[in-house]
Amino acid sequence: MMATICSSGGWSTLPSIIIIEILSLLPLKDRLNASRVCRSWRDCLFHPSLWRRVVFRVNSCVDQNESCRFLVNNFGRFTRNVVIELNSLNPKDVRECKDILDVLTYNKNLERLSMKPNSCRLEWIEDDLGQEDNLLDMYITSLEQIICNAYRLKHISLGCIEELLNHSDLFLTLLSQHQFKSLQSLHLASIKEDPEHYALLDLPINTFEVFGNLQYLSIDYDYVSDCLLYNLSKSCNKSLRHLNIHVHGIDTEHPGTTDNAWKQLKNLSPQLEVTMTLLHSHDPSTVLQDIFHPSMPLAHFRAFFSSGLDAELLDDVAILNCNTLKSISLVESLGEDSIPIGPFRPEAEDPLVMLAWRCQNLTHLSVVGYCICDVDLIGIARLRGPQLKELNIPACCIAVYDMENNNTEYLHNTSERVRTWLLNEMACSLGRQWTPMSAEEIPPPVANYTMDADGTYLNQLLRDQCGPDFNN
Repeated sequence: MMATICSSGGWSTLPSIIIIEILSLLPLKDRLNASRVCRSWRDCLFHPSLWRRVVFRVNSCVDQNESCRFLVNNFGRFTRNVVIELNSLNPKDVRECKDILDVLTYNKNLERLSMKPNSCRLEWIEDDLGQEDNLLDMYITSLEQIICNAYRLKHISLGCIEELLNHSDLFLTLLSQHQFKSLQSLHLASIKEDPEHYALLDLPINTFEVFGNLQYLSIDYDYVSDCLLYNLSKSCNKSLRHLNIHVHGIDTEHPGTTDNAWKQLKNLSPQLEVTMTLLHSHDPSTVLQDIFHPSMPLAHFRAFFSSGLDAELLDDVAILNCNTLKSISLVESLGEDSIPIGPFRPEAEDPLVMLAWRCQNLTHLSVVGYCICDVDLIGIARLRGPQLKELNIPACCIAVYDMENNNTEYLHNTSERVRTWLLNEMACSLGRQWTPMSAEEIPPPVANYTMDADGTYLNQLLRDQCGPDFNN
């Protein structure tokens, strides 16, 4: 093959269709390097089929903006699937991101837009004329134009950024007018800078009825009501597959939902799975319990830094969703010397053990910041066995009783003999080797309350918002 190519004039003589096929098999860096072979290869580099999905990485701290501008200028006006990975804590990069959105307003072929910030807030540039508000207005205007100009927008995610999602009422209205036939994945759920105090929007809930192909929806619990569920239950919405709900503070006038509304939605969308995420929710357990219903197909439950979570709430979640629950993730701050805040309820059965017993489909369990004793940990492993594909518990949260020394210590401080015994017991029950999380694997904000807490959960929440066929 090499001899044939050389004798016939070299790599530049290959048909363009072959060159494009070769380039399509290469990652971005290798694709750019390969385009230096000759002019023919460089011309093929710009074929639209090679750039259906483009990731724009905006991060001047690691000197990525020059290559980002190259991608934006050459492919921003025709690529179909755009991901913007943004250093949102750098005002320079926030402005750079606005320029990318400006280019995308001319892209009529855009089908998917996802913003992936490294923080849920944007650090704006405020110049001598006080242009901070104007820059936000420019963001909103660009997003409006993208929604109105794209021929067939299927997916939109604004990265949980509160400043942008405070305009969800406007975006939703425009989407219902221009993208109601094509929209498959819509993500309006936010992360609040102050979960206890924030303004509520007059979200046009009735517009959800028109989205006939909606499969994925993320939304704040503030806007989840029977009205929303009934609109999602219309016959044109039988395709709904995932509903992600973020719970912050719960307004005293929130109407809540009824089991009948959930039953109707589940009957019309039999594949529906619900993910419920508590984010700094400090309402009492009795208030949070009203969120859950027997007919809600809850598949994933998470609680991050939420003091409202207690044993009663966890028991309630397990009992109501014993047939649907697949994963649990609980994260709370560690105290001094990285010591967990303590067990849920020392005088009764550990709620995690009861959850493992009740929830037959549980495959993932992560618990950080709560103390769990060795026998309860082994009990969980025995109850779920190899079916429990992921079990994440930090060593500093596992209390181990040493019979020889008649004392209890956390696993990271105990003897190698005791540690070996526990790991062997766990391996026997799970059918595989198991190790607890190390201190390095614990998200830094868990042990350091001065850090932005969203570093603990933002990436996970953004993964929830990938939507259908995201890599196409």
